[in-house]
Amino acid sequence: MPFLDSIKEDSDDSLGDNFIELLEQKGDYRTINQLLLYLAAYEIDHHSRSIVKSLPTLISKELMNLTLYFNSRLKQTAQCLKYTKGKLNPLKDPQGVTVAKYCLSNELEKILTNDPKVEENELKIQYFDVAMVH
Repeated sequence: MPFLDSIKEDSDDSLGDNFIELLEQKGDYRTINQLLLYLAAYEIDHHSRSIVKSLPTLISKELMNLTLYFNSRLKQTAQCLKYTKGKLNPLKDPQGVTVAKYCLSNELEKILTNDPKVEENELKIQYFDVAMVH
């Protein structure tokens, strides 16, 4: 995690790569639960790649703040905010959901249509800012 880069320098390698892994190995899920509130406030691509290995364990522990944390990772960029209305292609399954790896405009071309038979709807485009989770 960017705000805890020095932890690896100061710790034994067996303790993990970041603060959450260290706490996880010590079984301190109460502190991890509090830390999730802190991490929820950060912007896109701040720490998600650092904690991705711990997510399965955090989910299995059913931490109270995990839902709030995941909801906070739904982010909108300036590019996302440009698209407020559109006609969703009815052939996509599930309708209106797509995994955009890098280029949002290319992905939008796949899920939007100009078909006059399709009703235009309001759109809210968001990124789920959790690494390796689609």
